[in-house]
Amino acid sequence: MTEPKRKEKEVVVDENGKIIRALIEMGEDIEKLDQWLPLPQNSCCVVFGEKKSPLPLGAIRILWENCPEAIWKCEHCGGRVYADGMGGLLVVGGFSGVCIDCNLRGHNSIGGLGIVMNFIKPYFENSDFPIKGAIFGGASKGIKKPMYEALKELGVKGLPDESWLEQTEETIVSLTIKKPEKKESKDESN
Repeated sequence: MTEPKRKEKEVVVDENGKIIRALIEMGEDIEKLDQWLPLPQNSCCVVFGEKKSPLPLGAIRILWENCPEAIWKCEHCGGRVYADGMGGLLVVGGFSGVCIDCNLRGHNSIGGLGIVMNFIKPYFENSDFPIKGAIFGGASKGIKKPMYEALKELGVKGLPDESWLEQTEETIVSLTIKKPEKKESKDESN
């Protein structure tokens, strides 16, 4: 009996690790940034504030500073993976993030979208970043340029090359329902 071939886990290098590392290394200077700047990401199903904004810097900082599940050990290098998104589908989901040491993506599973929403909700109660909804089967992408330019203006070093701004990535979270193909009946084929 032959063993079924296991699909190799895809290793994704993500330059967003450089952005997150720069933010972490800023220490208290991070307060100089607009806390509503969107974190560049393509994996957050949650929207914040009256404008239903993509993941703002201030919201992810709440998780980094208070939620142990938002930072975990990188399975590739042993470094630290910082969440840059959260969400899921019916039964799978959690935090997605990028390692600030090797720039590889990681995932910290905690359950489906409902579980994720109930899990993170207490962190945002009475905060300046209220949760205003979630996108099932998709993500509210944070565009790259505003954060990149704000960091560059402050003289932050170690950012991705400017060509990174032009690169587009599909969202990590997606749900596609395909219409079944219509089968021809014997009567239709004659």
